[in-house]
This record gives sequence, structure tokens and C-alpha cells, in this order.
Amino acid sequence: MMGRYFKPLRKKVGVVTLGLACLFAAGWVRSRTVIDAFSVRRSLYSMSTLHSASEELALSTLCIVSPVELGDFPFWSSETIPTDYIFSLPFDPLTVETQYRFLGFYSLKDCPVDGGVHIYACGAPYWSIVIPLTLLSAWLLLSKPRVAKPKAIAEPIPTEVA
Repeated sequence: MMGRYFKPLRKKVGVVTLGLACLFAAGWVRSRTVIDAFSVRRSLYSMSTLHSASEELALSTLCIVSPVELGDFPFWSSETIPTDYIFSLPFDPLTVETQYRFLGFYSLKDCPVDGGVHIYACGAPYWSIVIPLTLLSAWLLLSKPRVAKPKAIAEPIPTEVA
């Protein structure tokens, strides 16, 4: 009985989508008490970091003018958030060139006056990922499949025999 339930592709995609929603929900809960960061070196001049803290997911890229030893890559860091901590990326408000903020989403470019380091960042709150994935998985798993209309059988065209 259950085997037929998961036979359509939409049910399989629904289960995968629900799994992703649960994974992001776990990250959402963890981000309330723990700061996680995963960094990857892109070149001698840049590195990218995926941050999870204070109920948001952020991606930032650090670009430097001259090559510098930035450490071993890739690396993962994790630390407990202090009780008085407010998550913010290291930006000086006077050097932010472009900044967009709306409902917890943001995008910004930090260009210091000395021209040494450029930081590009964008972020999104976890709710904006978890809620749509949950709704999509619910629709995929709970909706009834459409009933296919039977195809009309075409009558063969009679041929004249001479």
C-alpha cells in the first residue's frame, strides 16, 4: 500500500523537500545559540564564508589588494554566542558603498577608504527558506494527483480497394 504512495515523482520530491526544510529548521534553531562559519579560499586574493548566526544565513566574500596568507582552507569554525551578542558582519557604516535591507534580507558592499580590503555580503533570514520549503513539500505530499483523461481512440481511415 505505501509503495504505491511514493511511486509518483512528486511524492519523492516532496519527501526530499521536507528533508531540506527540516535541515534548514535545525540550522535556524542552532543559529540562536551557536555561530557557525565555513570558509573557502577562492584565490590568493579572496575567500568566501558562509555564516549562520542570529537566525540568519549570510554569504560574504573578502577581497584583498595584495596576496596575504589567510590561513588553511577550507575551514569550519563554531562557537557559542555570548548572551549580549548582536550578529553583524565586520562593516564600518561609513565605508559601505551600497546597502539594501528589506524584511531581514540584505546585500552590501564595503569599500574601505584605503582601498585595502573589499567585502561583499548578502544574507537572508532562515524563515524565508524554511517556510516556502515546508509549504512546497506539504503541497507535493498532500495534494491529490490529477486524473488523466483517457485518450480518444481514433477510427482508422477506410481505404478504397480497387
